[in-house]
Amino acid sequence: MPRTDRHSLLMFLWLVLGYAIAHVVVAAWLGAMIESVWQPDYRYENVEVMSDGEPLVRIYSRRTNQYRTLDGELVSAAKVAERNSGRTVSQASIGIHPPSTQPSNWSQRLLPLTDGATLPVYWYAVLPQEVPGTMYFAGYDSRSRRLTGYLSAGGFTALPPSVEQFFPIRTGPSYYPFIGAVKAAAISSDGFYSHPQEPAYEALLDLYANAPGDAVWVLSRNVLYEIRLRSQTMRTLKTDLPEEAHLSRATFKRDDKTFVQLLVRSEAELLIIDPETTNTERLALGPSVPKDSGSYMQTDDGLRLLHTQSPLEPTASLSDSKWRHQLTWYDASGSIVKQAETVTQNPVSQSAVPFTTGASLVCPTPIAPLVGLMVGPWVVSGREAQFAYSARLGIIWNFVWGWLLTTSIISLVIGWACRRRERDVFDNASWLWPILVGGLGWFGWMAYICLRPLPARLPHGRWMPTQPDPNRPLGTEVFA
Repeated sequence: MPRTDRHSLLMFLWLVLGYAIAHVVVAAWLGAMIESVWQPDYRYENVEVMSDGEPLVRIYSRRTNQYRTLDGELVSAAKVAERNSGRTVSQASIGIHPPSTQPSNWSQRLLPLTDGATLPVYWYAVLPQEVPGTMYFAGYDSRSRRLTGYLSAGGFTALPPSVEQFFPIRTGPSYYPFIGAVKAAAISSDGFYSHPQEPAYEALLDLYANAPGDAVWVLSRNVLYEIRLRSQTMRTLKTDLPEEAHLSRATFKRDDKTFVQLLVRSEAELLIIDPETTNTERLALGPSVPKDSGSYMQTDDGLRLLHTQSPLEPTASLSDSKWRHQLTWYDASGSIVKQAETVTQNPVSQSAVPFTTGASLVCPTPIAPLVGLMVGPWVVSGREAQFAYSARLGIIWNFVWGWLLTTSIISLVIGWACRRRERDVFDNASWLWPILVGGLGWFGWMAYICLRPLPARLPHGRWMPTQPDPNRPLGTEVFA
């Protein structure tokens, strides 16, 4: 390629990049301003269980919030709020997630707890980076800010525990190996959160009738420990538990008292443990129960409710994405009392038209939707990540097909215009510029007309050639 052509090509790509950045920033800002004024009213559906154990399908959007029974009868939101007023029953997630790599960020390897005293001792569960898959606790006095001791499988010690005394644990997304009784400790899918304990929170220590407020329960492989932070004691609640298990906590109310239950979920069964008496109930889980999802609660009438949901493969688009909800009620002996099933859509009426229109205006080049089709199925998150590759590809295709079609038509028109311009104006038969400009779409066309502007027009509609003919000799030549 001649030096001048290489220089023109590099200048063209530089102009494309600059114009694309400016165009995307301005178009995205205008799109955000328009969306803030006009937003589509998407409807979502989800199953929520009342404290009395009745499941309702919640239908909500920006403008509506209503409930219906599994039979389709509408229930007002005010009625639902009245039924759940003063609720102390909690649902616990019992999904088993695969172990993940040890977090590298130090803040994710320090998980805080407190003993809930008036002048509390703050305990930190340390996940040492040099020994993945292990954990120990370190305590600090809130007033002196000095180290008070350590806690490991060997008990409370003043000196750092050895590696052999660390708690062996398994880590994974939305899973942590221990839970606490006080309100300061909470498990969520985003991380472990702790709220500092003040004297006003002393009443929280009497929250549960069957467990002390300073208790922390640790599931270390197949052993379940109960740790008392204030008295610095530890006891073993259960042994021979499944190693691939998930520990969580639920509450229920009886005789105006709130009780806590420890839940150990394995693939085949759910163990419900009373931390005070260590009495254990077993709920057999059938093969239809998803391993990575589910929630448990004990209803006001004493039944145990297991709620699981699994995705149904979408037929064409995200708007066709359906979810099967299975609800099973057990009695105290573990026998199935009743079962129910329903299907929800989430979202119900989402359309790809706004996305297609906005994307075509913000990034009018076919390269972007093509990259989205190749990369999108591998980076889908949320519930849709559980779908097969073909289903995830269908979800992405539903959003980009209009974008790809629009930008492809624009690119064909731009490529045809560039071809005519190169042939008629610049007398260039090469297909390099038409293919390059057409492939980059609107960005390519704007850079092209800046780099190769039209020359002056001569009489009779002709264009001044880019390389004029050599000057003709002056005078008149006479032939004999």
